[in-house]
Amino acid sequence: MRRPPRMLLAAGAVLVLLLATPLVLPTRLIVERIELAAGARLDEQVRIDSASIHLLPRPRLVLSGLAVGKRPHLRIETITVTPRLLSLLRGQKVIDLVELVGPRLSQVTLERLGQWSAGAGGNDGPSVRVERLRVRQLELRTEALKLANVSGDVRLSADARLLSAVLEADGGRLQITLTPRGHAMRIRLAAKDWRLPLKPHLHFTSLRAIGVLSAHALDLSEVEGSLYGGRLAARIRFDWRPRWMLAGRAELENMQVEPLARMYSTSSSISGRLDAVSVFEGGGASPTELADSMRLEARFELHDGLLHKMDLAAAATLVPGKTSPKAGVTRFDRFRGHLGADRKGFYFSDLGISSGALDAKGHLTVTGEEALSGRIDVALKGTGSIVGTPLAVSGTLDAPRLRPTGGTVAGAAAGTLLLGPGLGTTLGMKAGQLTERLFGRKDIARAPANAAQPATEKSARSGPTGGR
Repeated sequence: MRRPPRMLLAAGAVLVLLLATPLVLPTRLIVERIELAAGARLDEQVRIDSASIHLLPRPRLVLSGLAVGKRPHLRIETITVTPRLLSLLRGQKVIDLVELVGPRLSQVTLERLGQWSAGAGGNDGPSVRVERLRVRQLELRTEALKLANVSGDVRLSADARLLSAVLEADGGRLQITLTPRGHAMRIRLAAKDWRLPLKPHLHFTSLRAIGVLSAHALDLSEVEGSLYGGRLAARIRFDWRPRWMLAGRAELENMQVEPLARMYSTSSSISGRLDAVSVFEGGGASPTELADSMRLEARFELHDGLLHKMDLAAAATLVPGKTSPKAGVTRFDRFRGHLGADRKGFYFSDLGISSGALDAKGHLTVTGEEALSGRIDVALKGTGSIVGTPLAVSGTLDAPRLRPTGGTVAGAAAGTLLLGPGLGTTLGMKAGQLTERLFGRKDIARAPANAAQPATEKSARSGPTGGR
């Protein structure tokens, strides 16, 4: 009859011991040692708000409020470390699970990652081995990149090599899987109804990518996606050691251009179906320098579209000294050209616009402030024009201005003076246009001289499947 009470007393004693143990262990000393060890490893100041030890359901250490850096650039809400108890009695300690909740990474953290990875790997036979890493609610915010609600599960081998990793973001819209491949990892990416976190924030109906992830680079050899009614095929390489570098080639086919144009400017007003072949590259000592150095070259062709706020046919018949009104559109069957782009603006050259009503050629520059400058020569079909009417382009994307060039105006004035208004003005305009065409200097909008070489027009016409 006395055995049950004794068993209850014994169980109660064990429970009291389990509850009291965390209260008597020197957790502040644990915090200080972790701060020192982590600070020496990262060569950064590391601070931890508090630590607690829990014995149920499994013994584990919980660290709260970790911050890295004098001005913290990396914060983690909680870190839970679950050790393998018997390993604590041996030389090498084994951690069954490390769980990170609420990591907050910044642009400075990305820059530090390259330094931390460069310093890793020099310690043979680590005294602590982690078998599994779990991440929840990760956020990454930089000037160019924003990721939120990222979760992942990573498994490591006895020699700290990655066995597998599964990552998810944006509520499962993006999934990334990593598996070993020699000394690197094979990466597979799949996304549906997903928006790219980098500018421009492209919205993919679907996206698939295959490549290799190493300690210093990500090489995506196959990238295929559907977006805005069209198709993308690309190859991309991203390096972060010894320098940050991004380069690649992308081909677009039959894509609606209007939503893409509006990502760069709310004032942009062009529509049509886009085919393009582009190359891009950039590099620098930091992510900021990488973003600032990015440049792109592309051959493009638009079909069956509208150029809003620019009536080229009406502008070609302007009386010298007059500026085209803001209203009006230009309908085109084909709009082709070469595009160069960098952080300062867009540079269009070798432009050709054709429709049943007109043919136009020219060049155009759009600065970061959306200011326009350039020249377009417009020839109206069925008018018997000797040469196209040269128009100077100015204003902004929201309010473009077209007017006859200086040579045209001067010719019109001379013709009017010699032969009188009407016929003299018209002949003078044509003479001025022809003189300007033959002897005048024509500036061509250009991208920086060190930009990547553009794709050939032949490959641009062949579409994304050409050369694959």
